[in-house]
Amino acid sequence: MSDDARPDWLPATDERLQYVGGPRTKAAIPAGLIGAAFVVMGVVGLIAPGPIPRAWPFTLGALGAIGLGIAMPVWTVLWLKHTGYVVTESALYTKRGILGRTVTSVGFETIQNVKTSQSVTGRLFDHGTIAVETAGSGGTTSMEGETTPVGPELAFKYVNDPRSIQRLIDTSATGSERSDDRIPGSTTQWQAVLDEVRAWRRAVEQSQ
Repeated sequence: MSDDARPDWLPATDERLQYVGGPRTKAAIPAGLIGAAFVVMGVVGLIAPGPIPRAWPFTLGALGAIGLGIAMPVWTVLWLKHTGYVVTESALYTKRGILGRTVTSVGFETIQNVKTSQSVTGRLFDHGTIAVETAGSGGTTSMEGETTPVGPELAFKYVNDPRSIQRLIDTSATGSERSDDRIPGSTTQWQAVLDEVRAWRRAVEQSQ
């Protein structure tokens, strides 16, 4: 995947991107239907025949239902638009937040299990959720410049074709585990250890 697809919220990294995406906009349809029902109930409550003058709590409740019916789909669409998912060669990233921004990362070495699920609406509108179970607080969350550990799970919600993304994560995590079999540490670090051992040996020889 080219660097042209690299999101501006992704932390600086030279790793190759394997997946860049986000929730499907269709996931807002259920909220839109529920919101429309609230709006209809509120309008009916305002125009239906009733006592004159109409009691103000009744009118306030009808207006509240209309406001809630409008706010639900709008907020859901904003949440979907401000949520993003990335899979690189060694980690998963999620970004969420409408007013602020929270970026969460989990390294493949901490992943213990990856599950996919689809609700009734998910099957109907062709989207699902990928839940990643990690070894404790294996990832980090960056919010307003501060980094803190995350909990034991990270999720890609309302994504298209979740099973193909699950296979990608499983394959990448397996490859990351294989790459971790190499000896840790740099050449410079091991040279420093060797020099220290040689110094100890000379000290022992001189004391004898």
